[in-house]
Amino acid sequence: MLLLLLAIYGGVGIVVGVILRFAVPWLYFDHFPLVPLFYLVMGVILNFVLDACHNKHPDRLVNMFMFMRMVKLVLTVAFLGIYDRFIGEHKMKFALTLVLFYLIYMSLESYLFYLYEKWRKKHETKHPELK
Repeated sequence: MLLLLLAIYGGVGIVVGVILRFAVPWLYFDHFPLVPLFYLVMGVILNFVLDACHNKHPDRLVNMFMFMRMVKLVLTVAFLGIYDRFIGEHKMKFALTLVLFYLIYMSLESYLFYLYEKWRKKHETKHPELK
């Protein structure tokens, strides 16, 4: 799952970066790589936290997933504030890019989590002793 997540995060970051750089260069800014890097790190941390929760408290996995969504939102707002405070260049471009990545990654993570839960339920139905 981690490798899939890394491939998706990296792929989306590269594709959006190329699109911004060459198709709409007026929206690209020098600190763009910070955005996908931030979400890549957040995605890896989220994956480890959910994996630990799955191993220790599988009945709380959905609650932890939703809690991590809230944490990710708070950290995204904090990241925006830190960028504004210390770098402050191209604030609007940075904010729009950050929101775009937030929406893309939240959608992808939610869909992957849905697929995982669907697979898990199906697997547990076939093998109830593994619950």
